[in-house]
Amino acid sequence: MNITIIEPTWDGLAHCPVNLGVVRIARAAFPDASITFIAGERHISEIKKISGAHTDDKLEFMTYEPQLDADTLPADTLKTYQKIKNIPKALLRDADLIIQTSCTASSLHCFNWLGLSKKTLTYLHGNANEIANWRSKNPLRRWLDFTAGLKEFSKQGGKVLVYEQSIRKQLQTKATWLDKSLNVLGHTLLEEERKLCNTRRAIGNPIKIGFAGNATVSKGFPEFVTLAKHLQEARSGAYEFHAFSNLHASCKDIDQTVLNTPADRPLPRTEFISGLNAMDFIFAWHSDEYYSLAASGILYDAINLGIPLIARRTEQIKHLEDQGMPVALYFDALADAMHSLKTQPPQQPDYEKLLNGLEFARKTLTIEKLASNLRHILTN
Repeated sequence: MNITIIEPTWDGLAHCPVNLGVVRIARAAFPDASITFIAGERHISEIKKISGAHTDDKLEFMTYEPQLDADTLPADTLKTYQKIKNIPKALLRDADLIIQTSCTASSLHCFNWLGLSKKTLTYLHGNANEIANWRSKNPLRRWLDFTAGLKEFSKQGGKVLVYEQSIRKQLQTKATWLDKSLNVLGHTLLEEERKLCNTRRAIGNPIKIGFAGNATVSKGFPEFVTLAKHLQEARSGAYEFHAFSNLHASCKDIDQTVLNTPADRPLPRTEFISGLNAMDFIFAWHSDEYYSLAASGILYDAINLGIPLIARRTEQIKHLEDQGMPVALYFDALADAMHSLKTQPPQQPDYEKLLNGLEFARKTLTIEKLASNLRHILTN
């Protein structure tokens, strides 16, 4: 069996851990398959750094220039079409299975036109928010946009993957035409990063709360700084606040002097994981405007490393709680979080419940279970 996995959108560090996980799911599902991973040169380099000694003799790499669409106009689609068409025939037309670890409007259209969609799985990320939303009245733009590409992809027999059941349920309501092709294949966890973490944590004094990932408005960085200011004033010395983050332009004017570690620059993955491992909690105040239809890698880092969350109540958090896997101190509003953490800092017995919930959640996301899910998706 020949499997091709392609990352058509992102380069560098973006999505590296989860894309490495996709490779490992495919390998576990089909141990004897020849697998080729096509991605940007920097992306491949970062994945090799993460995987370290975990080699795969039947895994090959091919470099590709990924791109985000600038617009839904022919220039984008033509550029993508030429690049995809130039990929060796053995890796696409002759492949038994293709997995797009992300997709754009142009990559979907090109797969449709080349007759590749019927043997392709494609992952949705934040662009799930574009489905069935505002569309241009310009007929050319509508013909080439993301919704049109995904509709045709689904019609041709392509399978669409999301990471969480809560995302699938929302999309089933929002875009009924997607229902038959829509599947859930959970977010992978990296065993080598798990081995770096503390196996059983004791809550610290002071309690250290970390912010992870890009410091953006949609990820709740302003709320993180607000919480830090409030608790540093109300419970001086009881808490520390650390950001292991690249400071996004949307938050560049925020005063970070209250943070023990301010957001600054993108961190190498090893430095990022090392920083998180020193934390008692990870702050996750993701906006529904974006993250109701997008999985948060931070949630899965927390599960893998065994670090409880201080979080806004979301469908993802609630779903885990309902399944008997509490992973967070969660709140409906930031004011509730500030009041609770000021009045009574978290105690070890409650912390232990969250640690147990995280471990339970982790056991549902093993490579072996996800590989079994992949085989099931392909045969149904």
